[in-house]
Amino acid sequence: GAAKKRDKLARRLEQTLTKYAVRCARASERAARTGAAYSPPARPLAGVWGWRVDAIEHYASQIAQCNLAIARCAEDPGAMAWQPSALVAFNRPVAAHMAAQCVLDYRPFSLGPVSTNVGADDIIWPNVHIGPWSRRIRGYVSFAATLALTVLWTVLSAALSGLVQVGSLAGLSSFAWLRDNRIAASVFSGIVPSLVLAALMAAVPAVFRLLLRLEGTVRRSEIGLRMLHRYYLFQVWNVYLVTVFSSSLVQVVVHAAGSPQDIVRLIQSQVPQSATNIITYVLLLSLSGAARKVLRVWDLALCYLLPLFTAKSPRTVREAEAPQAFDWAVVIPTHSLVFLMGFSYSFIAPIVNWFVAVYFGLFYMVYRYQFLYVYDVSQWTLGGLAFPIAIKQMLVGVYISEVYVLLMMLANVRASASPIARVAVAALLIVLTVGAHLYTNEVCMPSIHYLPVKRAADVERHPMLASEFPNVLGEHDDVSGDTDSQLTAFAGEARSRSRFYAMYSSLIPVCAIDLVLRIFPSLLRPPAPRSADAASGSMESPAAGYAGDEELVADDCKPDRQPPAERVDAEFLRRFAAPEAGAKPVCHLWVPLGNGRLFGHLVREIERHGQGTILVITKGTDIGPGRTVCVDPDFDIADAESR
Repeated sequence: GAAKKRDKLARRLEQTLTKYAVRCARASERAARTGAAYSPPARPLAGVWGWRVDAIEHYASQIAQCNLAIARCAEDPGAMAWQPSALVAFNRPVAAHMAAQCVLDYRPFSLGPVSTNVGADDIIWPNVHIGPWSRRIRGYVSFAATLALTVLWTVLSAALSGLVQVGSLAGLSSFAWLRDNRIAASVFSGIVPSLVLAALMAAVPAVFRLLLRLEGTVRRSEIGLRMLHRYYLFQVWNVYLVTVFSSSLVQVVVHAAGSPQDIVRLIQSQVPQSATNIITYVLLLSLSGAARKVLRVWDLALCYLLPLFTAKSPRTVREAEAPQAFDWAVVIPTHSLVFLMGFSYSFIAPIVNWFVAVYFGLFYMVYRYQFLYVYDVSQWTLGGLAFPIAIKQMLVGVYISEVYVLLMMLANVRASASPIARVAVAALLIVLTVGAHLYTNEVCMPSIHYLPVKRAADVERHPMLASEFPNVLGEHDDVSGDTDSQLTAFAGEARSRSRFYAMYSSLIPVCAIDLVLRIFPSLLRPPAPRSADAASGSMESPAAGYAGDEELVADDCKPDRQPPAERVDAEFLRRFAAPEAGAKPVCHLWVPLGNGRLFGHLVREIERHGQGTILVITKGTDIGPGRTVCVDPDFDIADAESR
């Protein structure tokens, strides 16, 4: 579309102007040093259909044409092509959650998936126009490609792991020194296969993200949530089952071919031999992974080397210096895999637990610092939904460990006392775990994705509960002043009861919590109010903490205040409009052209070729010593563009 083309041209013009400004600054410095007259360098050129034209004039003219096209679309939105999707704004969030759970059409595949709590920056607009049938076919193709990639990675990792074995490399003349050096051979066989495996695993997330995007996923956060499942299963198969257990499983199959009755005994004897592979892999992730997170070599290189050598534009320098988001979709599956390794081997080879403890201890200290001072907390786009997925992934380790326990008990039936009781207890553990898993899915999981209607009804009857669960009604009623004292007391007890349920219901049955609260009713009394001086110096209340993007919906969609057509203002519509319809017909360029003596005429020329649709921002950036682009960290380019 015109907006996407305009943004690409603006980026290219910013880079061209920055490079030209650096060349002009060097020429001016050279002229001042030699005493000669300043001669501006040749202007940059751009190739258009085999012709070389002035790049600055060409890009500015193209941007002006795109801005005029965007302005025409804004004047007549009906002329744009209709897309098979819609964004529906509700007056109350609970209404949106109720509508999302309804069967909207009886025809199969007539409607695609429905998403709630959609953010404007979370939408992948090129995938919005994909129809239900096309999205389903893309899903099948993506699933088949994932299976093919898993099999290919299995063969590739097994082949590379076999090639880097000492026995295979010792036959080559270049690695003949490994034959007589036992220390080098042991270090090589323990570290190099793990390094090869880690290098292969690093390339998988980018491929999975591409497949999920081509599949037609509409939200970026949904790609992250689906990556949690797909990448974890991929690692469990390729790292845990294939690479780690390949040698043990081969031995079990070979020996059990002649005597199938010895399979359980062979598993008991062969599986512990893979503990060395697990230890080396976990130790490699502990040391190299934690060090890489702390050093952030690539980010450091981008932050300091990019302005020195490339100096593309102030915007690219600011993007390189900006804090990055935490990649939940890649990090959580890796931590769950390490938990699986440690928990499943906790009784087979207990030494593994020490290395797993070192792993989680190091990453705890690293993340404690990174989340406070490094990561950009505004880019957490999974909305807390990664936690239940991580719990399910940890249950995989619990299941595998319990199966190992059962196999161990079966293998020692003849050699141990009370064999039937041991086997029964091991089987009972699996049954209880399955029951707890099903209970959790049935009780806790439904309320994770959708807002409970009962809570919304409670808030409607007693508005003071809205301070505990804000934005349920779409607004916060002011209940201070002449509020009935009995209602205030009830709301305080309800908040205290809800707090107890939230803290302890996952560990203690609700009936036990009710019994304790009935015996000790003083626990439900709200804390004494603070003095005015203490309240004035305190932080904002929990309800005030929601004055972000969600507050925009609450303010602009308040029920029973305005006619429906006037509840949503123009800013809300622009934020949730398609890029072509929501883009402004004005382009901002952020370039280091603050020196009026050298670049004053250049700024006026750009604005003239832009036909009044290009605004040049020269504040917050300059060409510093060494002819590099410098950016003021306190300057907010987004605020300058919004004015």
